[in-house]
Amino acid sequence: MLRKKIHFLCSLPRSGNTVFGALLNSTNKMLATPNSLTPDIVYQLYLLKNHELFINFPNHRSLDYLISEALQLYYRDWNKEVILDRGPWGVRDNLLLSKKINKNCKYIILYRPLLECLASMVKISKPDNVEEYCNFLMQDNEIFGKNLKSIINLINSKNKFKIIHYKKLTSNPIKELNSVLKYLNIKSNIKKIKLKDFNINNIKYNDSYLGVDMHKIDLDIRPAKEYSKIDIESYLSKKIINKYKEIDSLLQNKIYGKRNTLSN
Repeated sequence: MLRKKIHFLCSLPRSGNTVFGALLNSTNKMLATPNSLTPDIVYQLYLLKNHELFINFPNHRSLDYLISEALQLYYRDWNKEVILDRGPWGVRDNLLLSKKINKNCKYIILYRPLLECLASMVKISKPDNVEEYCNFLMQDNEIFGKNLKSIINLINSKNKFKIIHYKKLTSNPIKELNSVLKYLNIKSNIKKIKLKDFNINNIKYNDSYLGVDMHKIDLDIRPAKEYSKIDIESYLSKKIINKYKEIDSLLQNKIYGKRNTLSN
């Protein structure tokens, strides 16, 4: 069985994850995952250390081995050596567990401003009550809140990481792809993109239960002359903008404040 080199992607929803993954997968050099179950799988294994049977017979070595090999088993039939696993791996416990999975792992943050991501989610979901919807998404254990915490904790940690900006990805996708491959030590020089739908082992996103096509991508992607920024005020109320703009500013300050210390 081909042993995988597993690295980790941290990002907010609606920050370009699906197109970023499809672009990486189109290079035929690696596989980027959808929003993954694996952080929960590994964390639930870790929580077994609180089980009375484990406390009664604390076999750390065997359980730690199972934790370290969980992703190797999960991705055993994925036919590429390098896997970029997407999830809230920057959350404190997940960050510690990621080192058990691959002590030499690398981290990537796909960054788009928080308010833009919220506005994009509202645009596609069309909730009846925008304020309630945004506040729900931003709760600590919900998809925005948890991934936001993950990004901030990773930035504050001593781990090296690379930031890919959504703005740059949409403006010059080939340049950004090559920078990611270089960062992951994959020898390649992508000059042309032939984008395909996000599909791994003939498995696609099933968005029918969501009621919206959350993962549709433009297959005719080409470099944009100018970044098309979403009109936040068309989708978010002033109350929501004012409530979360300080968090957005904090995140941007952390992102750009770390700019000169990042591993390229």
